[in-house]
Amino acid sequence: MSEPFNACEYLLDRRLAAGEENRLALTGPGGELTYGQLHQQVLRAAGALRGIGLQPEQRMVMCMADSPEFVIAYLAAMRIGAIPVPVSTMTNADGLGELLRDSRARLLAVTGEFAGLAREAIAGAPDLRGVLGPDDAGQAPGGLPWHGLGALLSSAQPDESAYLTTADSPAFWLYTSGTTGSPKGAMHRHGSIRVVCETFGAQVLGITPQDRCLSASKAFFAYGLGNSVLFPLSAGAAAVLEPAPSRPAVVADRAREYGATLFFAGPTFFANMLRADLPRMRWPACGSRRPPERHCRPRYTRDGRRNSAWTSSTASA
Repeated sequence: MSEPFNACEYLLDRRLAAGEENRLALTGPGGELTYGQLHQQVLRAAGALRGIGLQPEQRMVMCMADSPEFVIAYLAAMRIGAIPVPVSTMTNADGLGELLRDSRARLLAVTGEFAGLAREAIAGAPDLRGVLGPDDAGQAPGGLPWHGLGALLSSAQPDESAYLTTADSPAFWLYTSGTTGSPKGAMHRHGSIRVVCETFGAQVLGITPQDRCLSASKAFFAYGLGNSVLFPLSAGAAAVLEPAPSRPAVVADRAREYGATLFFAGPTFFANMLRADLPRMRWPACGSRRPPERHCRPRYTRDGRRNSAWTSSTASA
């Protein structure tokens, strides 16, 4: 029989066991949380989710901006053995409704920007049993209970128990983009999180506890989950969470304001970031592994032309 393994414990509890509860875990416009504070919030959220009836292996679709609320709910769901399903915040009401039906989700979690979208999407989701969202959103359509996340976190008792998942247990789903047909749910296991963090995150990207990681993968968390949350937390680094749509100037400002040392994005975004005068930092999405003291030149130049080679340049003082 497989040994117990829960990805939430792997990402959070190890930091506390190492005496790193005061190390910064999350920062950005949504506020800052240390690993100790994040752990306590996740324990409260775990108790809250259990209290409203979310059970192991039941799905919780998440249409949430990059925020501490997302990270807390995502980790808490995995901790209790439920299955978070982050989806692109670029989806429309019909698309979200289809994902709710296909996943047979019991709970839909949203941040305030998507409360209206949630009201439109839930009408055709017969398995849904409630919405987790902003405190002041009122009632959900169709008589479904609307649970205020802030109120739940302030009133719930911390639940320190973690469900006895194993490395092979389902941890979360991500849906494909649907470019060749209907989106399909891809299951990721608890043990897979450790594997990808300790290979790609640590060995390829070289993330260290001193890093602050900023991602511009804006189908939001749905397709930048590793860069935005899993890799930083697994290494004891800090995640810089940017909830607004990715405009190069905005992301460049955030990088300066919150001291980002690692930046993740696709090649098209890199060209625009260069025009926005991005601060000097490591650009791991360029490709190969680089030593921490060096920078990777992006694959596009300032005028949008493709570089003939990916090279590194010594960091300026």
